[in-house]
Amino acid sequence: MMRAFRELDRILRGEPLVGDSTAKQWRSLAAMNILLAVTYGCCMGSFGIFGRAEPEYWRVVASGIKVPALFLLTLAVTFPSLYVFNTILAPNSRSANWCGYSPRRCRC
Repeated sequence: MMRAFRELDRILRGEPLVGDSTAKQWRSLAAMNILLAVTYGCCMGSFGIFGRAEPEYWRVVASGIKVPALFLLTLAVTFPSLYVFNTILAPNSRSANWCGYSPRRCRC
C-alpha cells in the first residue's frame, strides 16, 4: 500500500515511470485511484450521517460507489478526444509536423 502511495507521489512530482514493470505500476496506480475515489465518495456521503437528525448510512455506500463509477465513465467518454488532441499536438509525432506545429516556434 505504501509503495503505491510512493509511486503516486513520484508521478505527481513529475518523475516518469521507469523500469521493466511499468504495467505493474499502472495497475497499482489504477487501484490507488479507485481506492482514493471510494474514500472521497464516502467522505462526501458522510454528510448523510452527520448532517441529519436521523443518520442515513446508505448515502455513504451510494457515494462510495457512485464517485469511482463517475470518474471511470468520465475517463471512458473523454479518452478518445484526449488521444486525438495528443496525437495532433504532440511535438514528437509525425502529425505534429503535418499540421505545422513546432515547439521551437512557440514564443511562450
